[in-house]
Amino acid sequence: MVFEIKPFHKNSFPRKGILIKGSDAREWLQGIYKMGIDPEKARIYALPDNTANKIFGCLVVPEKGIEPIDIGSNNYMQCINNKLFIPENTITFPEISQAEWSRQFSGHAYVMHPHIGMVELTEEIDWSQLIKLPDVAEAEITRPSEGIYIPDKLHSISIQADENSLAKSIEEQVKTDAAYDLSLNIDKLMKGNHREVDKLLELLKKHPEKALLLGIPLDVMGSYRGGGDGKFKFGKTIGGESREGSKIGLAARIWVLIAAIVFIAVFFTNKKDASSIPVILIAIWLIYKAFKASPDGNRRSSRAARIDMSKFETLQNQYEKLAKDFVAQKEYHKAAAVYLKLLNNPFMAGQVLEEGGYYGEAGAIYLKHCKDRDRAATCFEKGRLYMKAIEIYKELQQPEKVADLYTLLKNSKEANRYYEMVVEDYIKNKQYVRASIIYRKKMKQPLKGQALLLQGWHQNQDAFNCLNNYFVNIENTELLLNEIRRFYANELEKSKQETFLQVIKIEFHKHPSIQVPLRDIAYEIVADCIEAQPRIASELLNFNPKDKSLTKDIMKFKAYKMRKP
Repeated sequence: MVFEIKPFHKNSFPRKGILIKGSDAREWLQGIYKMGIDPEKARIYALPDNTANKIFGCLVVPEKGIEPIDIGSNNYMQCINNKLFIPENTITFPEISQAEWSRQFSGHAYVMHPHIGMVELTEEIDWSQLIKLPDVAEAEITRPSEGIYIPDKLHSISIQADENSLAKSIEEQVKTDAAYDLSLNIDKLMKGNHREVDKLLELLKKHPEKALLLGIPLDVMGSYRGGGDGKFKFGKTIGGESREGSKIGLAARIWVLIAAIVFIAVFFTNKKDASSIPVILIAIWLIYKAFKASPDGNRRSSRAARIDMSKFETLQNQYEKLAKDFVAQKEYHKAAAVYLKLLNNPFMAGQVLEEGGYYGEAGAIYLKHCKDRDRAATCFEKGRLYMKAIEIYKELQQPEKVADLYTLLKNSKEANRYYEMVVEDYIKNKQYVRASIIYRKKMKQPLKGQALLLQGWHQNQDAFNCLNNYFVNIENTELLLNEIRRFYANELEKSKQETFLQVIKIEFHKHPSIQVPLRDIAYEIVADCIEAQPRIASELLNFNPKDKSLTKDIMKFKAYKMRKP
């Protein structure tokens, strides 16, 4: 019997192998990779040619489940009984029985091809014998520096800054350069010399921008607005002194004159007594001193240490105009510096910075110069300096603000710790509604909030609002109706029936879908209370708004109850 293969119009067996023709192993590997097959996940056999010492090609048998992408110019091979590989579109002849298959093909798998005949596949290709790997070069690895982590989602943004540095950035806008303008005698100016003050006013009138360079404050030598520590005062004077001081000096001189007259009288009474000569000398000396200290005698000597109010106001107006001009030009730092260093008005400095959106600097000025921690904390919060704001709010004992800022920083652990402090304080003051809002809206713990509302109801602490909020928090109308029924059946004290009625009246008008069962509950409550409280009958109108006849019946019932002894 001759066993052979013949052409056939279709494939009679599954295609399980791929034939790659050619004798170059490199081309085999390239073809295998082009087909999308991993050589390690396939059995590959070399096929001999019909001429000695020549290679016909190779057979690639992929593992089960691995399909080639595109075999290109290669050929599929059918597989019969997992033993014999034959080309596609062929069939074996003659057909043999299963017993004959087991007897004739008991060894390894076989390939039968018209060009090479039948070949037994005894050994897979050992690629390590065919492929020589390149020598591995020693690579010098350079480790890059750590890059900047860029998150894919921003949860919060905060700014870290030192308030002293922020305040210093405003303070240093004023240079206080005494040598900037040599036409001014700074020493005389600081002593209140009128001529130098006039020079300063004239200079600022022509060059107002020089005010920040000169840095001469309105309160020269600490005399600002009656400070009292300076060597000169603002205001009109008589003889270089204030009016009040002049009046005191005049009274002293009158007493000196009276004393002198007394001494002279004694002298003329005892003119023969030689001992009276020293008395007359003392009297003459007192009169001399009194007239030397006359109101007109000291005017010139003290004028150099005084400055009148008009010059003070002129200098003040110059500085205020300069500050307003800086604000108009949106140079808020310079405007704030004028208010802070030249006008000695730190509050306006902070306000200008706040209006300009420089919240960090404004907070630093409020904190350092105004000692206003509330405003400082508010500005730090607006400027996203959350940690500095948190520090101040802790000092001010405002735990809710502290918790809110920790929430912005996504620090839920610390936020909840401070929210618990707020809740405890509310509970201590019997403010259960506020405490429940903290749990529900800020801590995202609605069940704890609901439990607090029930606690407030049972303790009769703002019972109406507690129960009203309890029902409002239930959004699903079916669940709301079930909870109202449960509460009515199990938790409603008789003394609070009327309050409960007022609460469900609100839900009755809000939810038309549950009006019928709520009306039934209202009827039961009214029927239970109507003997003791006849006025409660009027509540039926709220649950029957379209029943016009019910009003007359209620009026008749009330009249009957009033007549009944």
